[in-house]
Amino acid sequence: MPFKLAPAYRFVFNLCIAALYAAVLLAIWQAAVSWWGAPSFILPPPGDVLKEYQTYPALFVRHAIFTSSAAVIGALSAIAGGLAIGVLLRFGGVFARALEPVVVAMQVFPKEALGPLLLILFGYGLESKVAISTMIAMFPVIVSTQRGLTETPASYVRLMDAMGAKGLQKFAAVQLPHALPFIFSGIRVSVTLALIGAIVGEYLGSSAGLGYLMKTSLSEQATARIYAAMLLLGGIGGLLYMSVHTIEHWLFRPYLAGSSGAGKKE
Repeated sequence: MPFKLAPAYRFVFNLCIAALYAAVLLAIWQAAVSWWGAPSFILPPPGDVLKEYQTYPALFVRHAIFTSSAAVIGALSAIAGGLAIGVLLRFGGVFARALEPVVVAMQVFPKEALGPLLLILFGYGLESKVAISTMIAMFPVIVSTQRGLTETPASYVRLMDAMGAKGLQKFAAVQLPHALPFIFSGIRVSVTLALIGAIVGEYLGSSAGLGYLMKTSLSEQATARIYAAMLLLGGIGGLLYMSVHTIEHWLFRPYLAGSSGAGKKE
């Protein structure tokens, strides 16, 4: 029997593994700096980067909260919108065929080109960052939701029909549980894209956030601060990904296990 951890312990275990990787990365980084002898304005030693956190803790906390808020709200909006659109694409009939080209066009259109327009509409605050984050992060949820609902075995649907189940009953009892593994695959991608979208929005125009901090630090040639912001962004992205992974195995474990076992029997 494979070794399994409860979701909460799994989350802590993953955090410990991430911390171990971070320690190894810092050690390799320090060795590379010592061996290469690169100037500090190109590759600062890890000690200088960590010193930035000690010198300006409130600065990093404030900007990290702004970026995390934009990413989390953008991810939640993308998940809600992606689920709704994915369901419409699967069951919308003629409306779905008319909607699909619009969804594809939204994905292929460069989001950066819409940045100035979104800044005009929503301003330089959190709202514009959430809008860009949502637009960038929504597509994986749409695709995974539509694919998961499409992949429901026809035999399950016929069985529900034979039992006299209505459309909503079939959706809740069979189609949605079977689609959950697909949906969460898209959500895991979506949360990382939401963070990227928040940073893109901050680069386009902002007065706060880690992207804004990196942009201003570049003009000040504060390379160590840029690296510190990048490490913090990596930690936020990893935390978002692990949080989704933990929720997947905690909140929906019965559905996931049921659909997985049924798929193997099928």
